[in-house]
Amino acid sequence: MEYSESGRMPSAGDCAGEDLCDRTGPLFLQSLPLRGVSHRVSITLRPWHDQPCCFCRRLVFPIRHFQTRRYRLGFVSMSGRFRERVRLVKAAVFVDLDLYALLLAGFIFTILGATGVADVKTLSSVVLALLSLMAFSQIRTRRVQAGPATHPYDNLFLADFPPALYEHRDSVSQDWLYIGVSGYRTIGAGRLPISKVLQRNAKVRILLLDHRREDLLRAAAARSASGATPERLRERILASLSELAVLVARFPGNLEIRLLPFLTTVGVNAFDTTGPNGRVYVQHYEYATQGESSPIYTLRASDGYWYQHQLAEFERMWDEGRPA
Repeated sequence: MEYSESGRMPSAGDCAGEDLCDRTGPLFLQSLPLRGVSHRVSITLRPWHDQPCCFCRRLVFPIRHFQTRRYRLGFVSMSGRFRERVRLVKAAVFVDLDLYALLLAGFIFTILGATGVADVKTLSSVVLALLSLMAFSQIRTRRVQAGPATHPYDNLFLADFPPALYEHRDSVSQDWLYIGVSGYRTIGAGRLPISKVLQRNAKVRILLLDHRREDLLRAAAARSASGATPERLRERILASLSELAVLVARFPGNLEIRLLPFLTTVGVNAFDTTGPNGRVYVQHYEYATQGESSPIYTLRASDGYWYQHQLAEFERMWDEGRPA
């Protein structure tokens, strides 16, 4: 079967005489940036189901693969990728700008001297200027090499929450997803920021550990190095729920709370995930650490696949939670 970019609706004849499924629901048009294709291809398709017809086997299965593997929660625009490439090119050029200028000036005055346009005095002055510029570049390079060595991951994985997390929290305009164990710091000390987010008519979803599950409380307490007992952990969760109950009464419909039926290994703060400026801050929960659990890393909407991949996992965790 061939499908044009106009999204032609298939007919029963396309399925070699088989009837199209009567349980597939309404048609919808979706735009998929396929790998290896320089433009976006619009395809008309039907929602998949357990018993597909001939048409569904041919079209929906490959689309389902893309949907779950890479494009489950939306697509990163090509403009974002283009801007990222421009940024990388600009950074590479400006880092060695002095060397490019030295090379260009040397080439120009070589041509001028060979053609007799520039006299000897001018060429001598230019040569001295170029040597001075080269010496300055060498001094800068040696200072950089003599400085402390840094690893590329030093700026990717952090030992503490970055200031940008609190800036994004205070400027949320669409949605905020928080996942944690008890939330006693985020909710206890952050009731006012949560209230301000809700006042802007943004959606707030909070996912905490189920305080009714004794086995989960024991596992979470055993992972902690602070000596917290299951009873103490339950009290913290109940205190967080009590704080949130006040906000639920003030902002019904905008604040949703669920309880997680398994022990999470990460803490999550996801802001404005449906927009192009979405951010996800992830904290890895360490075993028996004396300080802040780390690493802590940030994913941006422009990160593409891994941003969508992690966000899909957090949405699955939310779906597993039961209403508090």
